[in-house]
Amino acid sequence: MAEKQPSHLETPGAGGLGYCLDAGHGNLFSQIPPQGWVEALGDRLLEIHLHDNRGEADDHLPLGGGNIDFSGLFSCLEEKKIQPIYTVEPHEIAHLQPSLEALKPFLG
Repeated sequence: MAEKQPSHLETPGAGGLGYCLDAGHGNLFSQIPPQGWVEALGDRLLEIHLHDNRGEADDHLPLGGGNIDFSGLFSCLEEKKIQPIYTVEPHEIAHLQPSLEALKPFLG
C-alpha cells in the first residue's frame, strides 16, 4: 500500500465492531486503492459505500463515471471471500439506475 497502515487497523474488532469503506472518499483522500483497503481490513470490513469520482471532488457520480477501479475492488472481495453490505450513494436520482447496471457484472 502506498500509505502506512494506521496502527488501529491492526487490532481485531471488538464487540461486533467493524469498518465501512467509502470507495469514493477513499479515492479522494487516500493513495491506497480500494483493494488495498479490503486487504488491510479483511473480515472486519462489514459495509462498502459505492459512488464514483475522478479523485478531485466528492462528486458522487454513478459507478463507472469516474476513475475508481471497481473491477479490482470486487475481484479482491471475491478472492478474500468477503461479503459486505453495499450502499449505493447517488446524489442525483438519475445516477441510481446507471450505478445499479454497473454493479450487475459484479453481483451476479
